[in-house]
Amino acid sequence: MSHKNRICLIELVQSVLYQLRVFQQAACTGTANQNKKNYVFINQAMSWSSAQQYCRENYKDLAMIENQEENTDAQNTKLSNYRVWIGLYREPWTWSDGSKSSFRNWLPNTGLNNINENQHCITENPQHQWADESCNIPWVFVCHQGDEDDGQRPVVIIPVSGLKGNN
Repeated sequence: MSHKNRICLIELVQSVLYQLRVFQQAACTGTANQNKKNYVFINQAMSWSSAQQYCRENYKDLAMIENQEENTDAQNTKLSNYRVWIGLYREPWTWSDGSKSSFRNWLPNTGLNNINENQHCITENPQHQWADESCNIPWVFVCHQGDEDDGQRPVVIIPVSGLKGNN
């Protein structure tokens, strides 16, 4: 092989390696954003179970907020003067899809007062803090459109009327 052909081959190999590295970085970047949820504010007041049904029929589910970044994203979707339903209910604290909740952003001192043992569903206030409310009160709400791993979590039907105090 001539010197000129070796140089061309080396340049070709370097080009291919560079393209592979760029492709690999792009693939990794896409994976990093894979689980990001898209939140949608619904300006129609409904009970928690009606809001859940609406979100499931038109999006994926009521908003699941599993960390501070998602809380910020959800805050940015709604007008700042609304209290909204999110997909959290008790007990134990579980998201609308049946998964357990570990992230919390409770309203200090009164977020979990459970008046008359009748407050099993969660709202987010205009200051983006959470409080328990009776599931039958109509509030506007936030849905999420899902994430890239759609289909990974089973959908669980929550009979809200079966919760204590919500018959």
